[in-house]
Amino acid sequence: MLVDAINNPKPSGASESTVLGHFHLADAPELKMGSGICHDQKGEPMLVVGRILDTQGNPVA
Repeated sequence: MLVDAINNPKPSGASESTVLGHFHLADAPELKMGSGICHDQKGEPMLVVGRILDTQGNPVA
């Protein structure tokens, strides 16, 4: 994370970049868009909605 932050300074008003998280698992099953990823069916579904904006506040496609 430190190397990313040093080499990619964020513009004023931008969110921090991150290199944390899962990105790719070899031989992961291919799922249809919108498929659930909870294999044990525990918990309740959650819908997360948001907007991505550039540093001028314009929507990003």
